Amino acid sequence: MVFLCISAGFAETEDIEIDETETPHREDFWLSSGWETALYSIHGYAHGGSLSMGYGDKTSIGFQIIWIPAPEGIDNLEINVLLRRYFRKTETFKGIFCQLMLGSVIFIAEGESAFQAGSLSAGLTLGWRIPLGKRFYLEPTVRAGFPYFTGAGVSAGLSFKQPGRERKAKESKENDEQPLLPFLPVVDDSEWLLTR
Repeated sequence: MVFLCISAGFAETEDIEIDETETPHREDFWLSSGWETALYSIHGYAHGGSLSMGYGDKTSIGFQIIWIPAPEGIDNLEINVLLRRYFRKTETFKGIFCQLMLGSVIFIAEGESAFQAGSLSAGLTLGWRIPLGKRFYLEPTVRAGFPYFTGAGVSAGLSFKQPGRERKAKESKENDEQPLLPFLPVVDDSEWLLTR
């Protein structure tokens, strides 16, 4: 009796899959405008508006312009460079932040084209960014500094986040039993031993 034994080969296939996963946002360009109040009046707080923009990661650099007219007929124009730092480690561009501001303030009298006086402007701002969807946000803030002593505000803004994409190569090895000659029958050796 002739028995045909077929040896099976095992082909090892290696598949490399490229998985693009979106990493946390690395950079953010944001633009906002809002309402501001500060102690620029001898009678108390004066109210005005602000325009801000910045760029960066967990630390942003930018500038801010604040215009606050006082009841005494003096308009106060702040032009500041800002440096902002977010405190949250897991999520960037949301939550509490601290902001340093340094620049100048120009006092403009009504009815005159030239400013009457100027002064150094410096302060510290604490705020909270509240996301409204993927792009919009609200930011209530409080601040202290010179020459306004104390102030507060709330602004609405638009964020242009720059997502970083990271390509990860995943190597998966699959061992599939594939006979070298699939058209030939495979004989079980146990049956041959029983016939002996």
